[in-house]
Amino acid sequence: MATCFKAGIENAAIAPALAISYFSPLAILPAVVYGTTQNLLAVTIFAPYFPRQVPRLRR
Repeated sequence: MATCFKAGIENAAIAPALAISYFSPLAILPAVVYGTTQNLLAVTIFAPYFPRQVPRLRR
């Protein structure tokens, strides 16, 4: 799951660069909206289902 999420983040990061390079500046808008939406969904929906596991210290 982490690998898929990482690939999605990388794709969302490179999309605006490709859009601005090959298309008009307005083409960057969908890429920015998608990247922002993806990050917001990850934080609000998926992150609570995968709580951080803190290892307990042995005494």
